[in-house]
Amino acid sequence: MDLGLSKQVVVVTGAAAGIGEATARLLVDEGAIVVGVDRAEGTMGTLGGRLTPILADLTDPGTPGRVAEHAMAVHGRIDGLVNNAGSVNLRTGFLDTTDADWDATFALNFHAARRMARAVLPAMVAAGSGSLVHVTSESARLPDGHESDYATSKIALLGLSKALAVEFGPRGVRSNVVAPGPTRTAMWETPGGFGETIASFLGACRSMKQPPGW
Repeated sequence: MDLGLSKQVVVVTGAAAGIGEATARLLVDEGAIVVGVDRAEGTMGTLGGRLTPILADLTDPGTPGRVAEHAMAVHGRIDGLVNNAGSVNLRTGFLDTTDADWDATFALNFHAARRMARAVLPAMVAAGSGSLVHVTSESARLPDGHESDYATSKIALLGLSKALAVEFGPRGVRSNVVAPGPTRTAMWETPGGFGETIASFLGACRSMKQPPGW
């Protein structure tokens, strides 16, 4: 398929695995130039010369600015941002979710995304075009007590996206969200990973064969 992305420069966070990796791979296949950001290289090194991997911690407030500066220095433009990096940890309940838990969840799931948007927007506004895509979650619509901090961080990201759409849409920059449900990535499938953890919390049997496409 041709998505019209040839030579577009797109920053993808959390690009080393899962949804971020699939996004980066699709963009490369479509001819885009990808700046992939993650704490570990993962599979980014397998995507060839159209992907520049940046190994960095997005919870460091200085990382987004450095990523944007690198993209501009090397490619001279930033056409898109996919705010995908995030994490979820199941809790026993709201009362057992500590301030440290809330701070850590918001540091990556919201503030890192907010700073990345802030870092790339000047280049997009100057060009009069661009696209921000924020990966939220169905948890933003259907929160659960086992993940109240995660769900709330994704709701905050949804609100930010809407605010950015209102402010920057008239200047040619779009802001949208994608809210996936459970997705069969390594985070879910790895033994002892999130899939088994949530099955344990819900009292489900992980050994049962999952239906196709789950």
